[in-house]
Amino acid sequence: MSSDGERRRPPAIAVALVCAFVAAVSLVLPWLAIGGGPARSTIDLIGSAGALDLLRGGERVAVIAAWTAAPIAVAIALVAAPFGRRRLAAAVVAVVGLVLVVAAVLIVTNDFVRLGWGGVVGGVAGAGAMVFGTLEFRGGRITA
Repeated sequence: MSSDGERRRPPAIAVALVCAFVAAVSLVLPWLAIGGGPARSTIDLIGSAGALDLLRGGERVAVIAAWTAAPIAVAIALVAAPFGRRRLAAAVVAVVGLVLVVAAVLIVTNDFVRLGWGGVVGGVAGAGAMVFGTLEFRGGRITA
């Protein structure tokens, strides 16, 4: 409690980092269901695409690199923020959040696949990371 009795609110970066962490973890949850089958995680989908020989050589490397980029970026942000690089961390989590929101929206708008519960978690957490990361990047605090 502050001296005037008002409760302190967390900085936007704290909320953004938690949201980004949850969004990154969601990548191992069931994101996508094809047809009437059960939802599969992104790891399952990459493995299936490789087993079906849909991804070869450079394509496979690019997909795996892109998949690992989100958790690595969030880890960088989690390290950068406590060392005074809050704007960098905010920018990183905002971009990661945007990417995951776009991925979730693309799945939702596709007629051939459906979004699994992990994709919902990732999309919502990604939206939080995007909003609060942008708020922190602009120098704001949570005031409501």
